[in-house]
Amino acid sequence: MFKKLFTFMVFGLVLTTQTAPIKIFTYAYNRPEFVEWQYKTFKKFMLDDYTFTVFNDASNQTHLRQIEDICAKYGIQCIRIPQEIHNKPYLKRWPGESYNSASVRNCNVVQYSMDNYGFGYDGIVMMLDSDMFLTRPFSVTKYMAGYDISGLAQSRPSVNYLAICLVFMDMRTLPNQRTLNWNCGIINGEPVDSAGHTHFYLKDNPSVRVKYMSHVHTFPTLCQTCQEKENYGCTHNQEYLERIGLDEMAIGFMHSGPVNIEFNCDHAFLHYRGATWDKKTPEYHRKKTNLIEQYINTLLNN
Repeated sequence: MFKKLFTFMVFGLVLTTQTAPIKIFTYAYNRPEFVEWQYKTFKKFMLDDYTFTVFNDASNQTHLRQIEDICAKYGIQCIRIPQEIHNKPYLKRWPGESYNSASVRNCNVVQYSMDNYGFGYDGIVMMLDSDMFLTRPFSVTKYMAGYDISGLAQSRPSVNYLAICLVFMDMRTLPNQRTLNWNCGIINGEPVDSAGHTHFYLKDNPSVRVKYMSHVHTFPTLCQTCQEKENYGCTHNQEYLERIGLDEMAIGFMHSGPVNIEFNCDHAFLHYRGATWDKKTPEYHRKKTNLIEQYINTLLNN
């Protein structure tokens, strides 16, 4: 998409500035249908001009081609991740962890995308997990006004960092951006997951303006009885869900019993969570996928 022109009057002079479109990065591995859901929800709800790029990190030819086909269908830029980057000696969280683990792979592809396509961009870069979907009208530009970077706060006893699942970065103002390290590993003796090494960026750049995102996870919203019974279809929490700001449709979705999901960034983004790595049964993911697909289709058709 082209840069949008804004014209305004200052002391009788007409000035024109350019604002680059939001550059959206996502990282696909084995769920090509998620690319379609992201494409459709961005198209309906994103209020800013944007470009959408899928980094294809599939490790087998079937998933590789499925992701490429869905991108071709919708005219989405699709960039293959060179698989040799996963053979480099990246940092691990424990000695036996595989370089091919989901967390390590995630760090690798995010670092590759930012090093080669994100750092130095004259605008805002938004990166998000492949299983995260926009659920209401949303402006990244408006949300980021006055800030350099935004993400979900993560912490260990002596380590504070940003979650890798959803991050906004204004590259026009973000200081020392090329020092951002998205690795996992061990810091101060504490294992940290993806993007744990953003701890050092935040520590070394105390003046950076950080906007920490809100999030609502399924489990803490359940009443005590349903928590004990592990009943994720809890319907006893209506008042609480209303109080934290979820709308009627989102509350109905929560009551339908989705397992291990969350709403991030003022409830604007739905995060499936664990879509590629949590080792749950096929039946678990079939049910969860169906519930989320029904919810997304309702939003798109509303």
